[in-house]
Amino acid sequence: MKHQQIQDPGIQVKQLKSSCKLTVKCNNKGKIIPGRMSRGSSTTDGRLAYFTPWGGSSAIYSYDWRTDKWEELPSCPCRNAGLAIIDGALTAVGGMNASSKPSNKLYTLRRKRWNDYLTMGAACSSPAIASTDNHVFVIGGNDASHDISTIKSFEIKSKRFLKQTPLPQALARPSATICHDKLHVIGANAIGFSCSLHALVSSEECKVTSLPQLPVMASTAASLCGQLVIIGGTPGSTASSTKASVNSIYQLMDEQWVEIGTMHFGRKSCFVVNTTPEKLVDSWWTRQSKNVRQY
Repeated sequence: MKHQQIQDPGIQVKQLKSSCKLTVKCNNKGKIIPGRMSRGSSTTDGRLAYFTPWGGSSAIYSYDWRTDKWEELPSCPCRNAGLAIIDGALTAVGGMNASSKPSNKLYTLRRKRWNDYLTMGAACSSPAIASTDNHVFVIGGNDASHDISTIKSFEIKSKRFLKQTPLPQALARPSATICHDKLHVIGANAIGFSCSLHALVSSEECKVTSLPQLPVMASTAASLCGQLVIIGGTPGSTASSTKASVNSIYQLMDEQWVEIGTMHFGRKSCFVVNTTPEKLVDSWWTRQSKNVRQY
């Protein structure tokens, strides 16, 4: 059978069928944007990728992978917010407000202005965000006193939060992705969980299962061709380890993590956005250059 190769810039994938081991090719392409950014939140509307860092900045950038152009957008009302696309608009979820307190607000960006959208029941800063056409999932985060161990399910059509699903434990600075009709969440440590999308948005009990022990810390979850992968990380015993970051990409196959490719540079806690089911765009920061690069 002939391999399919995706020609767009980014992380490219060859595969025979969805159940096969993926073969990943990375293109070192993309412009540097100013500023130092650790992984915050990212999303896409299908045309542009959007990135906002964690830390003291409320800056938001858009990236057009077709033209390889970055644009700085109006500053977000809250720093450390999660990002989602709701009703076609870039939406900031939670974060830290001007008083440096966790926010329970959602804001949408329309015509280069941020507007109030709605209020969550509880405040959270630095949540992970995953979404489908009609649902947004707000995972974890911090409420200023402790890390949050819940998944909040939001229905876009009705503009309401449906329910909260508890996680077995809180995950510091989690990342999340959707594949195989499941939400997959991993933390800065080497643990992660999965749960059914249907159970998250229905009245049935949601069973949360543990992912196999991750081979690295501080990696980023993503989906490629319907397969769960993790990107980068650190081999240290804690997420804050000073050991060099790894450049490996792993795929979960038969309850085991299998290395399927490498990036040109090792890094942990990177941004990842799907531009198509077969391609990713990612950005990261380095202590040496204090810049974000994309390829």
